[in-house]
Amino acid sequence: MERGDNVGADLNEVFKRLNKYFEKYRVVSEDEIAAAVADEVSRIHPATKKKLEEELRGDLDQVLVDSIVADPISVYSPNLTSKRNYLGETFYHYPTHDFLADELEEAFKRLTKLRAAGRLQSMAGTVQDLLQKSGYQVVKGVADDSRIEMLATKGDRKLSVFVIPSINFAPEYAEKMAGGQEYILVIPTEKTPAPFIQFCHDKAQDFGDKKVQIWVIDPEKGSVNPFLGYTHDDDIYRHFDNPKLAAFACRMYGVGRDLWVRSS
Repeated sequence: MERGDNVGADLNEVFKRLNKYFEKYRVVSEDEIAAAVADEVSRIHPATKKKLEEELRGDLDQVLVDSIVADPISVYSPNLTSKRNYLGETFYHYPTHDFLADELEEAFKRLTKLRAAGRLQSMAGTVQDLLQKSGYQVVKGVADDSRIEMLATKGDRKLSVFVIPSINFAPEYAEKMAGGQEYILVIPTEKTPAPFIQFCHDKAQDFGDKKVQIWVIDPEKGSVNPFLGYTHDDDIYRHFDNPKLAAFACRMYGVGRDLWVRSS
């Protein structure tokens, strides 16, 4: 549906900027599409937004998302109507785009980072509380939208802790881990087990010679459980929510028994 008035021109300019964004990444999740649309809508003058919603007969954000992923309302609208499933999530792309596997992986990372943006601090607080209950002194370090670093000490023991958005970010840390130092990577639960299964099949062995644990937080419950690695600390073990069940899940997914947490 094309318009010749100023309102239509404003809408087309929004679509052009969105096209520029999507042409950069080419494969995107619906969450990322919604975030990009919301950013553009926030720049529209309230009076113009009201006129657009009256013309389009609906919430502007939702109308634009639907236009992008399902039924374009303008020739200027991004046409991301082709989709693929990856690790239990749906990703959209231009019908003419012959995407690559690494584009899906990067799109998944952007999605998990987007979802974790509002909860990394909460996750860090949950882990800090568990460590302090287990007798550790905790000092926070670097914090941004992709990680929160902490150092936990108890006597001569030092744990380098990284709170990160997803299990898919974990492999990036393997090569950076110094021999002899103990590390904990803290990640949230995922929508499906698929990212964990892929990690176990393809990446877990990268940590085979590292002193590393991976803990999983359920952001809704605020619970923590081990996924990979051995705590060597009964105080920590007692503060996990259900370590025996977590260890069983590890073996279900698993490769390399030396990597997995104890089951008793």
